[in-house]
Amino acid sequence: MVNKKNINSFPIIHLYKGVSLVEIMLAALVVSIITGILLRNYISEKQREVYRNLAQIIVAFDKGIYDASALVQSVNSNLRPILNGNGNTSGNSFSITYSPLQLICPLRNTRSWITQQNFPNDYNNLNSKIPVNLLDPRIQADKLNKYLIAAWYKATDTSPNSTTGRYRYALFELEIRHMDNSGLTNTESDILYALLGSKFCVDGNGIGHYAVAGGNFGNTSSKLCPTSSPANYYVVELQSYNCQ
Repeated sequence: MVNKKNINSFPIIHLYKGVSLVEIMLAALVVSIITGILLRNYISEKQREVYRNLAQIIVAFDKGIYDASALVQSVNSNLRPILNGNGNTSGNSFSITYSPLQLICPLRNTRSWITQQNFPNDYNNLNSKIPVNLLDPRIQADKLNKYLIAAWYKATDTSPNSTTGRYRYALFELEIRHMDNSGLTNTESDILYALLGSKFCVDGNGIGHYAVAGGNFGNTSSKLCPTSSPANYYVVELQSYNCQ
């Protein structure tokens, strides 16, 4: 019970017409929704940037092999670029799995394979004619460590080449999957197909496939891989070496 003698000591609260609590809550809700939409759009754009970068790596590798092949053959028509890995001379197709960074390393640092030991008769010409980096130096393959890329090869000869002493292999396709060997998501495969067109397709397990050397799968209206398609290829040599 309030003491009437002290009634005048209480502050007088004046109610003015202004912003109600409901209006404040609605405004906060609108701000929250807009912020959420902007954040989702930002995350989506960042994710699309990752997919674009992945597509760029694949295309850059394809072009890099073409450039390397053309350059070494301009020095000596019987030479081929050397990619990193151990070959299989049985005549069966086989794959070597790389991270995106490992995939492009032989083209980003050609001095890994252009050595006196690898090319004793042509080293000086190769060393002076082929740039250290055959790729765009802005490529950021190290940011794509959630992906694995398997390059598919097949031996083209039953004996080593007479000029280099190394076996030669047809590089005819790239496979793209996650580091845990799971397939691509629908979003990933949709965006890669939009970027790469019929050079890219995805199989029933979600594994992405990329046709190298100017090839394509002929899937002009769907991202799904056809039952069969012709394979273009580059001829390369394989050798294990430290590529940094």
